[in-house]
Amino acid sequence: KSLIHLVQTAPKTTRIVYKLFRLIAICILGCLVRYAIRKLPLFTIHRGRNKKTMTLKILHINCNKEWRGGEYVVHEIFNGQFNQCEQYLFCPANSELANRNTPNTHLFTYKKRMGVDVAGALQLKKIIHTKQIQLVHLHDAQAQNLFYLACIFGVKVSAVIHRHVNYPIKSAWKYTNNRILKIICVSKSVENTVHKYTLHKQKTIVIYSGIDIKKYSANFASIDLKKELGIPKKDYLIGIVSALEIEKNVEEFCKIAQLINK
Repeated sequence: KSLIHLVQTAPKTTRIVYKLFRLIAICILGCLVRYAIRKLPLFTIHRGRNKKTMTLKILHINCNKEWRGGEYVVHEIFNGQFNQCEQYLFCPANSELANRNTPNTHLFTYKKRMGVDVAGALQLKKIIHTKQIQLVHLHDAQAQNLFYLACIFGVKVSAVIHRHVNYPIKSAWKYTNNRILKIICVSKSVENTVHKYTLHKQKTIVIYSGIDIKKYSANFASIDLKKELGIPKKDYLIGIVSALEIEKNVEEFCKIAQLINK
């Protein structure tokens, strides 16, 4: 507190110099962390000879609080029935993903913080250690940051990245690190974007997001949307389910819908 008071009461030039040195220190720390992550060795999954040890323990990490396509995929995978696979989920408390999977003994939540989340990384490290996690499934950019920070604190497991979006990649080193065994892309277009930033093209694989149509058709088959919306029966009824993002190209969808209606 005395140091803060001293800085606040110091001349303007002194305060500027203090802030400049603080900024330089943060930049140096960031460079050291990035260098340390790049030098992390490759750790692979080892399975024992005993059949009882053949179960692969996977931890899914998703750091988004809202509910979108990526969270739906995580939810479906986490609740899927897979032989020789034991799944766990790590996500923010009070997130939609956490609320939809509560209660569940394989669900772990944390308090989401902005910036470098040291507390979240330490909690992640503890879960990986106590549950003997063998593979981490990273579903978003913040999950990658949390995982790499946990690696700095001693986590020694490998991971796969699940690329749900097609935005430009800002930090290519996250995809080229030796810890990453595979990069799952939800479309060929996403894979092409990843290839622009990584030379490890053999690591990418396209797995399209599946949807259980029967889960929704049974609930809405009896709803007459044309009658509810006042649309003539002879007209086509076309809908789209997506977030209003640029990459969804909703404007083109509307133009196509108008042409079909003509």
